Amino acid sequence: MRVSAPWYFEIAASRIMSGKRGGWFILRLLGQLGLLNSSAIFRLADGSPLEIPLDAPQVYDSDLPAWYEAEAIKLIVAEIDKSGQAFTLIDCGADVGLYTRIVCSLSKNITRIIAFEPNETVYHALARNLAPQRIKIAAQTYLRAVSDFTGFGKLQSPDPGASSHAFFIVPSDTSTGIPVCTLDSLNLPKGDNLMIKIDVEGAEMNVLDGALATLRQAGGLILQIEAHPEVAKRSGVEPMDIIGHLQKIRPFSVTACVERPAAVYPVTRFDVPLFTQLPAHQIYDLVLIASP
Repeated sequence: MRVSAPWYFEIAASRIMSGKRGGWFILRLLGQLGLLNSSAIFRLADGSPLEIPLDAPQVYDSDLPAWYEAEAIKLIVAEIDKSGQAFTLIDCGADVGLYTRIVCSLSKNITRIIAFEPNETVYHALARNLAPQRIKIAAQTYLRAVSDFTGFGKLQSPDPGASSHAFFIVPSDTSTGIPVCTLDSLNLPKGDNLMIKIDVEGAEMNVLDGALATLRQAGGLILQIEAHPEVAKRSGVEPMDIIGHLQKIRPFSVTACVERPAAVYPVTRFDVPLFTQLPAHQIYDLVLIASP
């Protein structure tokens, strides 16, 4: 739950959550006045604090950590804890670290974190949220993107009015751009148990292509990949193409999860497009668990 935020933000948030008029107007006005350049503090399930910038999506919801990707996280934590083994959590597109911190607050079997975020406007909050004074797990944070090449890139907006949280990476010829790496370049030990979350606004296939050795040599392996109808339309990559690509590397069980209203859909057909076999106009978190 949210335990601290500026009073003026709480007024706007309260009106938005209660459905009263004027809440969004106040929030936009606060942004125009530069009053959203601070953060709210949330308390997670284990009692630890989490910082989220006031201009982040849905930060106005005081219960954000309770429902954020909850069904997917529930599945993943259950699988990790059932194994009784240590896992490394790799977060590609970590944003401010909300996802990683929620998972770590629910499972004691995450023993290492590697988090990548290419957007400097949110990276500093990520670094603070994964700092030793806030989390007692070895964590490495990188201001860089993950793809299928090593070099430099730049952030691109899907449309002029999009939030910075929706930006995606494209290659850049200049060395002044954002550093880009592959997961294979981490050279993780063979047999490590990995939980990899990939939320890179349509470039998921690129991340996977740069992680082929990592995926093949992992011990236990769990993936979470966002499937967004609009992003799929823009990128031209149907989520089932990604699932099919992964099934050629290792066999996976696949579950599609929805935040609100909470729902879980087992995916058993890999020969038809994903969005044709699920309720339309939903954003899904795909949880893929590698077979032993």
